Amino acid sequence: MAWRNKAMSIDTHREALVSTLRRTRLVPVTSRAVRKLGYAPKYRMAAVQYNTSDTVYGYPGLDDDEIAGLVEAMQPGASVGEYVTKVIKAHHDHEHVRSDEAAR
Repeated sequence: MAWRNKAMSIDTHREALVSTLRRTRLVPVTSRAVRKLGYAPKYRMAAVQYNTSDTVYGYPGLDDDEIAGLVEAMQPGASVGEYVTKVIKAHHDHEHVRSDEAAR
């Protein structure tokens, strides 16, 4: 029975992440790889919409340095896409929602 409770709690957690991702405000960024970016503080989650898809991906569990790096990557002359790929995407699992379910 213990596995059932654990499975249910994982499903509940995923639903909470997806619900938060749907409500996260996304802002356009200048990048060849990333179209829009957002942040959900409750889950320390970066929300990313790539140029190749209308799907929004959420990467929860960012630490303070990763959050600071993401803000820095959004500055002129920096590469948001490179930072997301090398730091966030490489070290964090993701959840996703289709654009018709996500905040715009």
